[in-house]
Amino acid sequence: MYLFAYIQKNTYSYRTDNQFKNDLNAALDYCKRQTGNSAGVNAHQDTRGRPPIRRRASAAANKDISSGTYTCDDGGVYYIRKIRNEVWWFGSNAAKTYSNVMRGRIEGDRIYADWVDVPWGRTANSGSLALLINDRNTLSVVGRTGNIFPGTIWKLNTVTSDTAQPVRG
Repeated sequence: MYLFAYIQKNTYSYRTDNQFKNDLNAALDYCKRQTGNSAGVNAHQDTRGRPPIRRRASAAANKDISSGTYTCDDGGVYYIRKIRNEVWWFGSNAAKTYSNVMRGRIEGDRIYADWVDVPWGRTANSGSLALLINDRNTLSVVGRTGNIFPGTIWKLNTVTSDTAQPVRG
């Protein structure tokens, strides 16, 4: 928002790459002064034109989650992998009505992520999710944009993926 406001106030016709780079750096410096961060962004902005999921400002350390097999109240099983502050998953249900992949970033007690259905299932949707890390083994949705994502809570499964059952309520 601040970057957009700066560019609106300082509209230029660029003749050289150096002029553009200098003005872009000036715009980023303006954003830093306005927001106190390097990008000047306080929301996850989806490049497909969907509204942003608002991020909470948090000085708290990032919460941790367990990698493993999670069951969800949408009837699916999700294979989640955490690498440093990134979270990845592959999720599907037994009927293969959907299957999706997700990539997200942990910020404090939230995961901000983009997901997309893959051809193994019958749906072709995509969107963004904001997930709350309730504890090391449980996630819940606190925000979403794009296509409807039916799942709302994920719990780490302590049995093998062959016997995983969906979470109920």
